[in-house]
Amino acid sequence: MAILKMKKLRLMAVRSRKDELLRELIRHGCVEFSELEDQIQGSDVESILSRESSDVATLKSQLTSLNHAIALLDTYAPKKGKLLSAKPELEDMAFLDDTGLTGALKFAGAIEGYDARIKRISAEESRQRSIIDSLQPWLGLDLPLNTEGTERCGVLMGTLPVKTALADVQAALSEVDEESELFQVNEDKRDRYVLLVAMKETIPAMQECLRGFGFTASALGSMKGTARECLSAAGEALKELAAEKEACAQSIVAEAVRRDELKLAADRVSTKIALAEADEKLYGTESTVVMEGWIPEEKEQELIQVFDAFGCAYETLTPAVEEYPEVPVKLKNNKITNGLNMVTEMYSLPAYGTLDPNPLMAPFFILFYGLM
Repeated sequence: MAILKMKKLRLMAVRSRKDELLRELIRHGCVEFSELEDQIQGSDVESILSRESSDVATLKSQLTSLNHAIALLDTYAPKKGKLLSAKPELEDMAFLDDTGLTGALKFAGAIEGYDARIKRISAEESRQRSIIDSLQPWLGLDLPLNTEGTERCGVLMGTLPVKTALADVQAALSEVDEESELFQVNEDKRDRYVLLVAMKETIPAMQECLRGFGFTASALGSMKGTARECLSAAGEALKELAAEKEACAQSIVAEAVRRDELKLAADRVSTKIALAEADEKLYGTESTVVMEGWIPEEKEQELIQVFDAFGCAYETLTPAVEEYPEVPVKLKNNKITNGLNMVTEMYSLPAYGTLDPNPLMAPFFILFYGLM
């Protein structure tokens, strides 16, 4: 029940065994690498050492894709299970195995593709429903919506405010063209739906006259056929979209058998991200890599065996007091207080070289959260 004593690690390894060494250190889970950039810049070795490259961004994109696919499966094909069911167990090295990762990413991409298509279908369904709503007031009109009139007559369709008297509008239009005619097709609480027939050469003047009465031209001119024909076409389109949407949803459900495979792949990618992030903190030459970090003092002999096995050059140093702010903190507790680490970490870990608060706070934490 204390803060573990840490040691600074300086390590040099052969480049050809770098990846294998990092995997082994990840498996032990007790090494935290430090950033070397500040120490290398401006030093004598700056021209010799260069930062290692990694594909963290690509891996994070893959992890996002896998997690999104898993979330989609949970949405479209929820898995029933016990509240406190145990998680599947695997050997630790299984998380460092890339087997099946390419296939899992392919399945994740397919699931995301189906979901993207469903979203596009939903947008198109909304558009078709909007069309249906806009057609309702014009169902009593037998004239094709895309008609431009005859050789000499033009047609205007649109709306006027319901408070506007048609007689006043017709009178104003007659002053421009005596032969013009204004028809009311429908009416609701807000608008009058009207159709104007006039000589083609007078249409611009008619539009200007109508604008003074609050006229708004209809946006249905691009539709072919009568309002009823367009309404029927929109209804058929909705049926086809619904069928395609259901097919896409069933395709996602069919991939539910791969849920565990995708979860395992996500865990493997998470491990690869940890490796890549560690790799980013390394510097090296053509044949060697250099790293620096911290290890628990109690794990020193265990890790030394690993370093010797990989033919590494290394040294471990006890941190000086002035280095304490840089030393990572690792708590060691018993079974009773270990669960309280989560509460402590939510706020802030104690500084290195001070006391672990968990044993002192355990009775209060247990009582307080028990009451809640």
